Amino acid sequence: MSSEVLLEEDAETGLLKKKDIVFRRLNQREEERLGDIAKRKEETDKLSSETETTSYFDSTFRTSIADIKSDLDNVKEVPKSGVTQFFDDLSLKLATAQKFLTDSSIFISSHDLKQNQSVIQALKSDIAKSRDSYIPKKKFAFKNKQKKATAKDEVAKPEPAPSASPVSYDVAANEYRMVNKDNEVIKIGAGDVEDKDVLVQNFTGCNLSISGVPSAMHITNVHRSTITCGPCARLVYICI
Repeated sequence: MSSEVLLEEDAETGLLKKKDIVFRRLNQREEERLGDIAKRKEETDKLSSETETTSYFDSTFRTSIADIKSDLDNVKEVPKSGVTQFFDDLSLKLATAQKFLTDSSIFISSHDLKQNQSVIQALKSDIAKSRDSYIPKKKFAFKNKQKKATAKDEVAKPEPAPSASPVSYDVAANEYRMVNKDNEVIKIGAGDVEDKDVLVQNFTGCNLSISGVPSAMHITNVHRSTITCGPCARLVYICI
């Protein structure tokens, strides 16, 4: 084979290699371009989804709060016999709004979360004040204990001067106790705990659900249990 033929073959081989290198580079650039386009589209879709989610939260939360405020403003129109149920329903609506806010905290800003939480707390306070105004707390009777003089004593002795008689306070009337429960599912109605101090003690593996608004909650020695309750008028004391 002549040297000229060898030179021609080497030239063709080199040309093919160059074409192959150029082709690979063009493919690589095209893949990078398509990758950039897909990445930008993904970021745009994500931003659009977050915006839509935030808008949905704002609209739903504001509507819920507006409905609760409207109901509270119209409390005067509620029949006296239905006032307790009215405030129970109102407290349930507020608890639902609080749960919606908590569940949405993963995608709203900390500023919006703090601001909306303040709205919830203010409305909770307004509901408690209105409840106290329309549902006065029960008055507890004092029991007077005074020994009566017998006929014989009246003859033998002059009647003693009246003195202050001892009084006793019926504490049990203002308490609702649940103690020593094990692996039970318990549901307590609003009428049982309304304006009362609820005592939960010595619970193990229980599920307790309380409707209504108790005056206070005292929870002691409770293990592996779930306790669900609406807002309390005064305080919640927990000692595990």
